[in-house]
Amino acid sequence: MTTIGHLMKEDPRHWGLRGDPYLWRQLKAELKNKQLPRTRSELALILEQDFGRVTGHSLALEEEFFMPEHAHGGMSSGMISCDFWRRVAFPTILSHFDKID
Repeated sequence: MTTIGHLMKEDPRHWGLRGDPYLWRQLKAELKNKQLPRTRSELALILEQDFGRVTGHSLALEEEFFMPEHAHGGMSSGMISCDFWRRVAFPTILSHFDKID
C-alpha cells in the first residue's frame, strides 16, 4: 500500500445516507495516486481537506448536505452524512493506515 486510495479498497460495511457511497467512490478516485503521509495525523488532515475540496462543505460545521452529482434517485438521494464520515468512513481509513507495517 503506497497511496491513500489503497486504504479505501474495501467499502465500509454500512453507509450513512444515499449519497455517501458515491462520495466514497469519488474520493477514492481523487486519492488513488496520492502518496501516503508519514503519520496518522497528516492523513487525517489530508482526508478532511480533500473532503472539503471535493464537496465544498466543512465536515466540522455541518451535519448533512446535498450533492446533486450524487443524486441517483430515491428520497434522500444525493444527501451526504457528515456524521457517517466522522464516525465510520474516516476512522475506517485511519484504521487501515494503522495496520500498515
